[in-house]
Amino acid sequence: MPHTTLITRILVTGFTYVDAGLNLMATQAQYSPYNPPIHFLASELHQQGKLAQDTRQPIKLVEAKRETPDISTFTFELSDGATFDVLPGQHAIFDFSAENTNQYRHMADDNPQSLNDDYIRSWTISSVPDIDGKGEYAPSSRFSCTIKNKSGGAISPMLHRWARNRSYHPDLNIKFIGAEGDFTCFDEHHNLKYEKLLFIAGGVGITPFLCMLKVIQKRKVKVDLVLLFSARGEEVQLAKRFLETGTDARIFDTERDGMVEKVNYVEAFQRRIESEDIAAVPALKERGVYLCGPTEFMNAVRSYLEQAGVNPGDVYSESFTF
Repeated sequence: MPHTTLITRILVTGFTYVDAGLNLMATQAQYSPYNPPIHFLASELHQQGKLAQDTRQPIKLVEAKRETPDISTFTFELSDGATFDVLPGQHAIFDFSAENTNQYRHMADDNPQSLNDDYIRSWTISSVPDIDGKGEYAPSSRFSCTIKNKSGGAISPMLHRWARNRSYHPDLNIKFIGAEGDFTCFDEHHNLKYEKLLFIAGGVGITPFLCMLKVIQKRKVKVDLVLLFSARGEEVQLAKRFLETGTDARIFDTERDGMVEKVNYVEAFQRRIESEDIAAVPALKERGVYLCGPTEFMNAVRSYLEQAGVNPGDVYSESFTF
């Protein structure tokens, strides 16, 4: 069971079945905040196409670029000239467990889920891999991730503190586990899977699309691309790169109510994405649809796509369940 530091094995030697032994009636299921996340066996990870072997190696945080007050792009570099293979749209997995200074606690009413935090994090790689003379992606030793500062989080505030004043913060002890994922609009030959694309992003779920957009620009690929981006407040600014390329980008700011407002020169609808917005995309059923964002957001969008008659086989989504 990779990436698990403590396992309790229970051997059942016998049992007694008592019919109706617990005289309770369940009305609505609600998970306890102390429930730990599911850890998968190596064989199960392999079936899911995820990393099963332990590939941890030291990595340094070398640079930070502020995108908005709460969002920054962090650049990491592997030590001793080590490299790894990465494809556009993949995410990197980090181990921050060496930075965990918490001592054992049985309960934590102020933050119950912190007791189950393994300090493993995954973020989309937002930088573009190097391309060699043959048009192939070259192994990388340096890459970037665009990360939002999550209030009350254990890791993102630590990174943003480092970015604000590096001279007062020593190097962080980070291990790089690897890169994985097949959420990309390119095939194994680095060609687009579809001539027409629809990117639908929620919040920082736009990061894999930023990387794909850069590759499209770098390779000078012609594509019919539409972006629907649901954001909150300052997250709207992440869409600027799409707007600068002339992409048909429709931005939705869920932090305010109203019709259309320009937020720091980014025009945004002041509401959530609705089913009508999906149905209004030109040639919708001819597009490869790529979806990334919070689970609730993706569930809602999937229902809108289904209502619009989009083939489920043409819809691809990214989940960061590790």
